[in-house]
Amino acid sequence: MPCRRLTATLFALLATAALAEAKDLAIGVVAPENGPLAILGQQVSQGAAHQAEALGDTVLPVKDSCAAGDGDRIADALIAAKAQIAIGFLCRETLEEALPKLKDAGIPAITIGVRADGLMEDALKSGWPLYRLAPSQKAEIDRLAEEISTAWSAEPFALIDDGAIGNHDLTENLRAELEAKGVKPVLADTLRPGQDQQLTLVRHLTSAGVLRAFVAADRDDFAVLARDLMEATQPITLLSGSGIDTTPGDVPLVAGVQTLVVKDAAADPANQPLVEALRAKGVEPEGYVMAAIAAVQVADAALSAAADEGKAASETLASRAFETVLGPVRFTEGHELGENPFAIGQWNGKAFAPPPKP
Repeated sequence: MPCRRLTATLFALLATAALAEAKDLAIGVVAPENGPLAILGQQVSQGAAHQAEALGDTVLPVKDSCAAGDGDRIADALIAAKAQIAIGFLCRETLEEALPKLKDAGIPAITIGVRADGLMEDALKSGWPLYRLAPSQKAEIDRLAEEISTAWSAEPFALIDDGAIGNHDLTENLRAELEAKGVKPVLADTLRPGQDQQLTLVRHLTSAGVLRAFVAADRDDFAVLARDLMEATQPITLLSGSGIDTTPGDVPLVAGVQTLVVKDAAADPANQPLVEALRAKGVEPEGYVMAAIAAVQVADAALSAAADEGKAASETLASRAFETVLGPVRFTEGHELGENPFAIGQWNGKAFAPPPKP
């Protein structure tokens, strides 16, 4: 009897080892290695490598220059490496160029950084296998409009941007969404970027009687405006769009400013063993680290299901929910996240946290 039990145990161990060896899923990881986005690319690579090792998958790193004209090379590199799926993609230019070849090769792409609505519209029209783990621009506008039209509706507020195309478009789209809800600002103004002071804008806000303002600008410009308002003892609450939370800045933020944040997966008690394992490797679970881990989890589950069911990975990506460190992930028919991940965060001097309840 003991011999039979030992034999059964050995067979079970051998079968488990064979399954692990047969799995051999190849996941391309496209991330910047140089330039201003290098630190973010490193986060992507670290998170993906950690999770792939845990799942027994193979990582195929591909450098992303984020330069127009380099997308074909990225696609060719993924195809030559026999990637079954690719994750990462922080830059629209190269992702957009790579997608036609990835479609022909049957390699789905999961972006964790490109949020442009126009790219996803083009992808759906062209049948490109693009799925977005990053929140879309529309998700940002929807969440901002919800906050302003409810919490701000009884107070005079302003909409401000720095004139940059992306920020101006965000503000104009937000204005249109608010007007559709019957809510209008008392002031629309432009912030001059790169200034040491924003005193002229402070005077405009004060003279208009503004109590709250949405500001679409870089982190430092946002921080300068908040500082100048505080020094002028003007009780105006500032809210920024997403990006302030993850973008490093030289000017300290004033306590009380608000921004859109995505749930901090590293703060989830369920993820603490993972956080400890990352830190034991010298990897801080910040920026794109947890998103990259989630992307590998989705990729692994989709490829495994595709192999079991004899389907293409694009089919399994579109047809089920995936358990990840970010929580359950399900893609809509438009290949977007099924749930809006944005929430309001308030700076407490060290981090963005849920604002105190009124």
